[in-house]
Amino acid sequence: MPANEPKSGDALEVRLAWNRSGLMMRAVVEKDGFHPGGENVMKLWKGDGLQIAFDTMKNAQKMAIGYDDEDFEYDLAMFNGRPTVFRRKASLAW
Repeated sequence: MPANEPKSGDALEVRLAWNRSGLMMRAVVEKDGFHPGGENVMKLWKGDGLQIAFDTMKNAQKMAIGYDDEDFEYDLAMFNGRPTVFRRKASLAW
C-alpha cells in the first residue's frame, strides 16, 4: 500500500488557532504501530511525524516546485524518545 493511503482505522485531526501571541496547532494521530524517524534529526521525515511549511509572503506560484527564499519548513517527530522540532528550510533573511 502506498505511504499516502491511510490504512483502515487510521485517523488525523488537526486544529489551528491564532492570536496576537502566535499560531497554535494541535494534531491528534491515531494509527496502528509507530515508525520512528531516521538515525539523525535531518532524517525525521523518514518516520512518523508531521511536516509543516509556511509561505510567509503568500507569493507561491501555481504549479511551482519547492520553496521560495522566505519560506519555512519544519519536521516534528519523536527522536531518541523525545518530541523534536527540526527547521529544514528557513528564510534567507533569518
